[in-house]
Amino acid sequence: MHYVILTGASKGIGLATAKELLSTKVKLFAISRSKNEDLIEFAKDEQGEISYIEFDLARIREIFSLMKKIFNEIDSQNTESLSLINNAGMLEPIRPIDNSSPVELSKNIDVNLTAPLGLVSQFIKQAKNFKVEKRIINISSGAAKHPYPGWSGYCISKAGIDMLTQVVAHEQADRAYPTKIMSLAPGIVATNMQKQIRQKDKSEFPRVEKFIQLKENNQLRSPETVGKKITEILFQDNFENGSRIDIRNL
Repeated sequence: MHYVILTGASKGIGLATAKELLSTKVKLFAISRSKNEDLIEFAKDEQGEISYIEFDLARIREIFSLMKKIFNEIDSQNTESLSLINNAGMLEPIRPIDNSSPVELSKNIDVNLTAPLGLVSQFIKQAKNFKVEKRIINISSGAAKHPYPGWSGYCISKAGIDMLTQVVAHEQADRAYPTKIMSLAPGIVATNMQKQIRQKDKSEFPRVEKFIQLKENNQLRSPETVGKKITEILFQDNFENGSRIDIRNL
C-alpha cells in the first residue's frame, strides 16, 4: 500500500491532487479545515481509500497528536511507500507590512511555514523505522525567490519552505532509509487564491494589474494539470533529494 498525507485537500491544487492520487489507488489521508463531501464521494466512485481529517493547521500545538493519529492507521506490514505533501497555504494579509497586524502575520507564518515544519518533523520521526521509500513534497512558489510588495508573510514563508527542504535533505542524506524531500513551485494556477489577488486594490497590492492580465490572457494553469504533475513527480523514479522544481519548466 502507498500511503499519502496531503494538506489543503478541500480545494484548488490540493483537491485536484487528491483526486489524482485516489485514481492511482493510494491510501490518502486528506487534511483540511472542513471536509469536502464531493471528494469523499469521488473516492467511493474510484474505489479509493480516504481518511478525511478536519484540522486547522494554525493549531500548531496539536500537530504531534495529528501525526500520531495518522500513523496509528498505517499498517507497517503492508507499506510500500510513505509520502507527505505540504500543500495547504494562505496568502492573506495582502497589504504593506506596516498595514498588517502582528496577529495576521503570525497566522500566515504559522499556516505556511510553522505547520509544515512540524509536519515534516513528525513525519520523519514517525516513519523512522519504516524501511520503505519515504518522500515529502513541499509546495513552494515563485514568491520564494521574488519579492512582491504586499505579500510579506507569504514571500517569507515560502522562502522558508525552500530552506527547510534543503536543510532536511542534508540531514537525511546519510540515513540508511532516508526521507527524500523536494520543493515544487506550481506556477500561477486558477484557484480561489488568484481571485483574491485580482480583487485587491492597487494601494494594497501594487502589482494587481499583472495578475488581472494573466487571467485575461488565459495564462493560468488549471488545478487539474498541476495536480497530475505533482502526482507524477511524487512517484517518479528520479526523485532528487533537496531539489527545487518549477512546474513551468517541465
